[in-house]
Amino acid sequence: MKKILPNKFAYLFVFAFLITSRELFSQSGAITEFNALEMSQPLINPFGGLVNYGLESCYGDYLRKIPDYIYPESIVYLRPVWGDLEPEEGKLDLRLFEDIRDRHLRGGARQWCFRVVTALGGAVFKHATPDWVKKAGAKGTVLAGGGWEPQYGDSLYLQKFDAFIQNMARRYDGDPSLAFVDISGFGLYGEWGDPASEQEGWADNDSLATMIPRKIIDIYLKAFRKTPLTISTHITGPHGEDRYSVQYALDRGVWLRRDGVGSPFYHQGHKELARKYWEDRPIITEWYGIYGNYNDTASGRNKNWSGWSFTDAVDQALDEHGLMAEMSRDLDTTDAVLKTSAFKLLAEKTGYRLVLAKAFFPKEIKNGESIILRQLWKNQGVSRLYVKHALRVFLIDNKGKEAWSAIDPSFDPTGWSRGSVYEEYSQFSGTKNIPSGTYQLKIALTDPMGQPAIALGMEGGDRQLRYYLGEIKISEATTVPKTFNRLSINLARLPSARGYVKIQTNERPFYYVAPLNDGVMRVSVSDSPGNLRNSTQAFGIIWDSVQTFNNLKFFSGRAVVSEGGWFERDCWVEVLQGGNWQRLSLAAWVPVYPFDERSSGQVYTISFNKVEARGIRICGYAGRRHSKWVSVREIEVYND
Repeated sequence: MKKILPNKFAYLFVFAFLITSRELFSQSGAITEFNALEMSQPLINPFGGLVNYGLESCYGDYLRKIPDYIYPESIVYLRPVWGDLEPEEGKLDLRLFEDIRDRHLRGGARQWCFRVVTALGGAVFKHATPDWVKKAGAKGTVLAGGGWEPQYGDSLYLQKFDAFIQNMARRYDGDPSLAFVDISGFGLYGEWGDPASEQEGWADNDSLATMIPRKIIDIYLKAFRKTPLTISTHITGPHGEDRYSVQYALDRGVWLRRDGVGSPFYHQGHKELARKYWEDRPIITEWYGIYGNYNDTASGRNKNWSGWSFTDAVDQALDEHGLMAEMSRDLDTTDAVLKTSAFKLLAEKTGYRLVLAKAFFPKEIKNGESIILRQLWKNQGVSRLYVKHALRVFLIDNKGKEAWSAIDPSFDPTGWSRGSVYEEYSQFSGTKNIPSGTYQLKIALTDPMGQPAIALGMEGGDRQLRYYLGEIKISEATTVPKTFNRLSINLARLPSARGYVKIQTNERPFYYVAPLNDGVMRVSVSDSPGNLRNSTQAFGIIWDSVQTFNNLKFFSGRAVVSEGGWFERDCWVEVLQGGNWQRLSLAAWVPVYPFDERSSGQVYTISFNKVEARGIRICGYAGRRHSKWVSVREIEVYND
């Protein structure tokens, strides 16, 4: 079961909730409570964090001035020119390109990404579009600085660029280490900005400025079907104008990037676009040149000529929920960047930063029983982890070897944002053949191959990105001869079983709760039907003698929008032992209970380790705001 504690009162609720939980857990004396020790250093993770320029524009520029590593990099960014990668038509030369990539990946970067540039201003970049393309007849303009810019609507340019991108995609599309590919081939640096030269026919035909960029976008969409694509918002006007079909790309799932945070070309339109889309796709931010660009050295001011300081730029990137922050390279000012408090804030908060704040699990289980792990998670970063990573648990023996592991495939942190606390329950079965003994319990967030992949913002991780929670003891199960298969027997239908509602008065006779276990599924029992408010509701089954069970099915009744029919906050399971109702501290719900009208008519399976009790009930709150009562069709109880 997942529960989200609202942003505004998250930490107040957590504090009160944990006090209550601690009292409940201490009653059983068999629960281990884990508390995270958070850390502040930058995390190196896939799909988020700091991005380092490993290659800028051309190999000559790279070899002259770019250091390999200037800060803890999660991703290395390569921005070569087309002419370096395809010096002859159809013949890719990727040796140095991949050598730079591989050197950074070996050095600790988790992923890489790239953009291919076709137009730049300086003479050293005149081959950004290959010479053989120009000789073939592609139209273009020599720029004032000596560079060359194509006519982006020229059919020959589009044909040759299309073939090149298809070749690149055949080599790299779907590479698990490739985080994203920038859509480029339009504007200086490929940043999707206004062309530096006059484009034929555009002045008299606005539709060309829309249709030609769309053709380039389609080239990438056709080529890269597995690896995410990004497009720059550089051209979005101050009032959200879309000059060159950026919205066309966004409508097709392309990610957003903003080049030049802190530049004089940065305006409200960029901010509005980022805030509109950050919840469903990543936002990549790029700095405006080198760190020195944020300082006016002539006047000694700590702001550049556009009025931005480095701190201003950091604040803006974090405000826009940046998933990745690309920092330009500069040997002379590297130390100055790393020493600033603004950089430390950027490194800590950019992207996602997941922390398992608390966890609860049994101190001991018997062979064959499930490990139920209750978790309270936080995201301390400004963005999200947009790619699903499942939760995996490990049992490590006294020799440091993995004795057993299991994955919770339903675990999904992609919706977690800063300011809320997320409660998760995971159930891991398959412990039957584990030798008896005491083990270290570790957890990890894993990639699609099941391998640990995410560094968490807490102490206790090993080199394999597994995090220690505590010890758990596995003991031998007591052998009980089986005379029949109990799995198919619904204990709620035994002759001695009777339905139970928490508050029974003279106004609520026995027949009122009989439908809870009659097997008919037609009648919906409603507790507190409008006359009780802000109360605890409970539905269950009681037997004349003690029963053994570990599985409950809860058939939700009919919900009426704006009136009620569901638990509206928190729900849990209690068992009747020794004349008292005791809360089960660890139980897993499938599917997740939504706490709203979507529960209507649904079936929820609640699993827990075996208990012996004379009754079981589902409890929760209603009557507080949106649901004045709770509706249940049927309750079934099993011992599997």
